[in-house]
Amino acid sequence: MRGRPELTILRPVVATVVTALALPVLAQNALLFPVKFNEVPKGEIAAVVTGDDVFVAAADLENLGLIGLRWDRILNLARLSGATRSIRGTEGVSLNALRPWITFRIDEANLSLAITALPQLLAPNRVRVTDVRPYDIVYTRDSSTYLNYSVTSGGGKTSIFGETGMSLRGNLLFNSFSRQPGGQVLRLLTNYTIDDRTRLQRRTIGDAFTVSDNLGSSVLLGGVTVGRSYSIDPYFVRYPSFDFRGTAATPSRIDVYVNGVRVAQQEVPPGPFDLRNLPVTAGAGNAVFVVRDAFGREQQFSESFYYSTAVLARGLSEYSYSAGALRERFGQTSSDYGDPAMSAFHRYGATDWLTVGGHAEATRQRWSGGPSLTFRLPAGDIEVASSLSGDHGERGDAESLAYRYVSRRFGFGGSVRRYSRNFANLSFRASDDRSLLDTTLSATVSVLRSTWTAQWNASDMRDQIDRDRINLFVNFPVAGRLTMFLSGGSARNGPERHAELFAGLSFYFGSTGANLTFTRTGSHSETGIDVQRNLPVGTGYGYRLQSTSAEGDQTGAAVLQYQSGFGRYEMQLDPYHPDRSPSITASGGAVYEKGAFQLTRPVQDSFALVRVPGVKDVRVYSSNILVGRTDANGDLLVPNLLAYYGNRLRIEDRDVPMNYEVREVEKTIAPPYRGGAFVEFPVQRIQTVTGTVVVRTGGRDQIPAFGQLTLTANDESVVSPLGRGGEFYFENIPQGKYRALVEGPIGACTFSFTLPSRSDAVVKLGRLTCTSEEKHP
Repeated sequence: MRGRPELTILRPVVATVVTALALPVLAQNALLFPVKFNEVPKGEIAAVVTGDDVFVAAADLENLGLIGLRWDRILNLARLSGATRSIRGTEGVSLNALRPWITFRIDEANLSLAITALPQLLAPNRVRVTDVRPYDIVYTRDSSTYLNYSVTSGGGKTSIFGETGMSLRGNLLFNSFSRQPGGQVLRLLTNYTIDDRTRLQRRTIGDAFTVSDNLGSSVLLGGVTVGRSYSIDPYFVRYPSFDFRGTAATPSRIDVYVNGVRVAQQEVPPGPFDLRNLPVTAGAGNAVFVVRDAFGREQQFSESFYYSTAVLARGLSEYSYSAGALRERFGQTSSDYGDPAMSAFHRYGATDWLTVGGHAEATRQRWSGGPSLTFRLPAGDIEVASSLSGDHGERGDAESLAYRYVSRRFGFGGSVRRYSRNFANLSFRASDDRSLLDTTLSATVSVLRSTWTAQWNASDMRDQIDRDRINLFVNFPVAGRLTMFLSGGSARNGPERHAELFAGLSFYFGSTGANLTFTRTGSHSETGIDVQRNLPVGTGYGYRLQSTSAEGDQTGAAVLQYQSGFGRYEMQLDPYHPDRSPSITASGGAVYEKGAFQLTRPVQDSFALVRVPGVKDVRVYSSNILVGRTDANGDLLVPNLLAYYGNRLRIEDRDVPMNYEVREVEKTIAPPYRGGAFVEFPVQRIQTVTGTVVVRTGGRDQIPAFGQLTLTANDESVVSPLGRGGEFYFENIPQGKYRALVEGPIGACTFSFTLPSRSDAVVKLGRLTCTSEEKHP
């Protein structure tokens, strides 16, 4: 409804008069003012207006966000100049005395106060742009057990591979085994893994592969291993982050562009801000930051960077310490452990551009160890390592140097690794042959939608002949889904050198792809065709047809695959040799969790048992991909989830019958390492119980109109009001025997009755009678 014109004209005049009368009063008393601080509403604060100045409590200014050494100095200068007064028993300070760091204005029409502080006086806002864990993530530690199996039969021989895992409160007891075609059963790996997510530490008791740098070894050792595992928290960034720092005088929005593509948008409050972990890929690039404040003013900043994943962030470590005995002839015997051994590897981020580290490993008669350094340069990474060794009194040494530079359109790298003739570590002895000098150089250029890569590597062997290879690779799209690959070069083995040529065409359409190839090595030529349809995520089939022709001889294979909800099946045929028996492979798994036994495809990582209690055929989605429907018990096993990562599981509530109440349809679950999560989506069947009740006294029925009926069982009671005709109504009460109390204008009466088990949405009990010889007042 519009206002009267004459009142609209008088409104400014009235406001001016009111303000003129109010300001002298305000000058004498502290009143509450609505306040905006750097354009952000902050509620009300007490202030005293004196002429063109305003006094505000120093504590209130600090509560608004003023902080730091610079603010303390400005406040002390105001105190020394005498620009303070008492406001409601606390120290107040003149805003005029704080200029130019702080400015203000009074809205006389609304009697409100706006204060603006320079961003340097505000607390910095640190914002993690990427790798922010979901706010609703749930880390589970449910107990579960799984079994994987794979059986392959062909040519009269059968081999079996299996593994079992038992997750005990998030810790994994694992064992794998195999049965050879000859009938021998072998134990493979056995260990117990304990993950500490708060410390990012993984402890393994039993068989484990050791970790080291490029001059160390990786061996299978039975014993105890303790290491830093960043995979326990996939949201943790271990590399020096790419950050952008600035200040905002008002609430602002920042758009981040990396190499011309917007990768993030972030809202920041007034004050200094620090955007951390900006989403960039490894290598060189350029970032542009567009800052828009609350008034639409825009500033643009540009920054070149080189993001490295070779160094650790300052203060972070990665390590692995192992002690035990070497596992020998793995896959041939079950329990062949040799000499006692130890292996240690550690790296530490001394700065954001330097990571120092080293390794050490030893058995009774063999040892090696040495330091390593990794540098992040303005253009590239350098890794340097050296090692000394001893093996039964024979000493050796080794050194390595590597450099890498990566950008959006160009990359270059090279490495040199030298071994002395008698160098040894846990992987090989001083007497074993080795490459005395390994050299690799490579360069990559992307231009005109094609990628060109030149590569050269050479190995100078101690006992065998030397060899080297040089090649040029190129791939480019021809049209649509058609891509061509070409490579040419030469290879040398000792004194002989021969040319190499490869050409290929690849075509992809949905889940089906085809490859045509031609290879020539010296005087030998070979052509091939390969057509493959990948297995779907859910139930479905796939295949692979392969044929190779070389100098009139043809070989090939036809592989047919089928995947169900509880297994994968594969049959392989040789179409060129029909006399050869086909091989058949069946693989699958079984999981037991929360009283449910589920058959499934092989469990490769973590999994979850989804339960919609008692409701079948409910669709279940993992990361918005349909993975299956619940069974008759309302259960579905979702395999191959990512451990410690927020996996989003969702049910289709439209599949739940209308007489059920659905409380939640989506959850974010982080299961433990190769363990299971139990994910229940609670539903409650909505069942109504109706009927009427009368009270029989002296052979006459009376209706307890507008009274109430109370049912009690197991010390719990539910109440329903009664209608004019004694009608009652209950929802979702369980079956069983109840004690009923009828109360109304005619008195009170008690009786017992049994609610039968019914699956109907509405249970009609009809007329219930409470018999009483005497009414109770």
